[in-house]
Amino acid sequence: MYTTVSDSFPKSDSGSVTGIGSMFGALGGILIAISAGHLFDYFKARHQIETGYFIMFSVCSLVNLTAWIAIQILNSVKKKMDF
Repeated sequence: MYTTVSDSFPKSDSGSVTGIGSMFGALGGILIAISAGHLFDYFKARHQIETGYFIMFSVCSLVNLTAWIAIQILNSVKKKMDF
């Protein structure tokens, strides 16, 4: 994340952008931890904890791919805008 910010934004703005990105990353971590707890409790009560883990691992594997696609799209749009 840090090198992407410094490559994409002016030096004077890179600290602010990094801070905002880190804040949303922390909020995402909080939300995924809470969601995982509810998900595991739900499937554990139904004696299907494997299904809960399958869902969690599926979500985690798709998040990285989704983030990479979003970065590629945003970088292509930025190049067309020609700051």
